[in-house]
Amino acid sequence: MILLFFVFLATVVTTVACSTVYTTPLQIQGLHSATPKKRFEALDRWLQSLYDSKRFSGAVLIGDSERILFSKSYGFEDPESTNALNESSAFNLASVSKQFTAMAILLLEQEGKLSVSDLLRDHIPEMDIYPEITIEQLLHHTSGIADYMSLAIKHKADKELFKTSDLIALFTKHQPQLDFRPGSKFSYSNTGYVLLAEIVARASGKTFEAYMLENVFKPAGMADSQVFNRLSASEPGNRVFGFKRNWLNRAKTKPNDLNNFDGVAGDGGVYASARDLHRWHQVLQTGKLLPQTVYRRATTSGTLAAGSETGYGYGWFLRSETVVDHAGGWVGFSAYIYRDLAKDRLIVILDNSTNALRVVPKGFRFTSIGLNLIEFVENLPQVSD
Repeated sequence: MILLFFVFLATVVTTVACSTVYTTPLQIQGLHSATPKKRFEALDRWLQSLYDSKRFSGAVLIGDSERILFSKSYGFEDPESTNALNESSAFNLASVSKQFTAMAILLLEQEGKLSVSDLLRDHIPEMDIYPEITIEQLLHHTSGIADYMSLAIKHKADKELFKTSDLIALFTKHQPQLDFRPGSKFSYSNTGYVLLAEIVARASGKTFEAYMLENVFKPAGMADSQVFNRLSASEPGNRVFGFKRNWLNRAKTKPNDLNNFDGVAGDGGVYASARDLHRWHQVLQTGKLLPQTVYRRATTSGTLAAGSETGYGYGWFLRSETVVDHAGGWVGFSAYIYRDLAKDRLIVILDNSTNALRVVPKGFRFTSIGLNLIEFVENLPQVSD
C-alpha cells in the first residue's frame, strides 16, 4: 500500500511538473495562408490560453526597428494587486541585463576611459590576485573566475544583503583558484559581469545605476528602465513583482522576488518594459548610442587561445551570423530577447511567474513560448506586413 502511495504521488508530481512546463504548441502550419491580422489574433488566443491555464504571466512583443507588430500583456504586476500588466510594466531582466553592462563598457571605451584589453587589476586593484584577466575576457566569459554565489554560500556570506564590496572582499580573502587559464575556455560567469559593473562605476566616477540611467537608458528613450536592487533609493515606475504558484494548487501564489543576493548588479539588476526593449532594438539597429561598426563587436564571437569560437559576444549568444539572443532567470522572473539583425526582427518575452515555461536549456533558449515564437517569426512569410 505504501509503495502504491509513492507511485501515485510520483505520478501526480510528474503530471503537475509537466503541465507547468510543456505547452500545446502554437499551430504554425495552419497560419501560412492567413492575413497578418489573423496570424496575430491566433497568437493572442494561444498566449491567453497559457495565461488562463496558469502557465504564463507576462508580456510578449514582436516588432522591427520601425514599429511594434504585436504587443500584449497577460496578468498583473503583482498577483495580489489589481494593476494589470501593460507594455510599460518594468520586469526584472535577470541575465538579459548583461548586454546593457557590455554597452556601458563600450561607451566608456569610446570616451577613452578604458580599453577592453585592460587588465582587471588595472581598474579593481584588489583583484590583482588574478593578474592575467582582461576586461574582454570578462565580457566573453573566458576569464575562468569562480562563481560568486557558490563561494558566498560556501563561506556563509549570503546571510545578509550581499553587495559588490562583499564579493570583492570574499575573493581577496579566500583567493579561489581560477577554473582554467584565462582565455583558454568558455564558462558562463555572473561574477565577471558584476566585476564589469564595478569597473563601469570606478571608470566613470558614478554609481553603476546612475551611469546606466544617464548614458544608456535616457539617451535610448527607455523611460521605464532602471538598474534596481535592494540598495536602490527608488524603484521603477510600474515595477513588476515576481511570484510563484503552489505546486499542488496552482491557483495559490506567494511572493518570489528579490533576495539577499540582490545587492549586486551587472550580471542582472536591470528592470525594463517590453516597450523599452523595442526601443533598445531600435537604438542598436540605427547606431544611436554607438556607431554600428563599433557595436558590431558585441555581436561578434569571442575566440579562445586555441582558435575556436565561443559563440558568445558581449552580452549576446550568437545563434548564427545574423541572429543573436539572450535569456535570463532570477527569482520569479524569466526574460528572453531575440534579434535577427539581417531581417530586422525582434521577439521579447517577459514573465514574472517563476519560470513557468522553462524547459531543459538548448543553449539559453529555455522557454517553450520562445521556441514557438521563433518558429512563428522565422517561418511565417511577410511577418512585417
